[in-house]
Amino acid sequence: MERCYFGEKVILKILDPCESGKVVRFYRENVDFFSPWEAGWADSYLMEEFQRAVLEQEELSFRESQHVRFYVFEKNDSACETIIGTVSFFKVTRGVY
Repeated sequence: MERCYFGEKVILKILDPCESGKVVRFYRENVDFFSPWEAGWADSYLMEEFQRAVLEQEELSFRESQHVRFYVFEKNDSACETIIGTVSFFKVTRGVY
């Protein structure tokens, strides 16, 4: 599985833990949008250290073919600086089914 896919309008990318600042910025800028669906975030949730740990866990899950989360960027954001969404796949099955 690739780490980055390019569509007509979006880029799907698996983030490296060093990109945790982008994730924090995404959640901080959209906290009002997410609040009706979230039980509540601990203060640490919006810290880079916490999101770096999340990205490290996501990397491990990706390598073990358990889960993959792609962060979504606009196609014209070729440097992938501003996250506009996420999409996750669980229980990924590879090979013959």
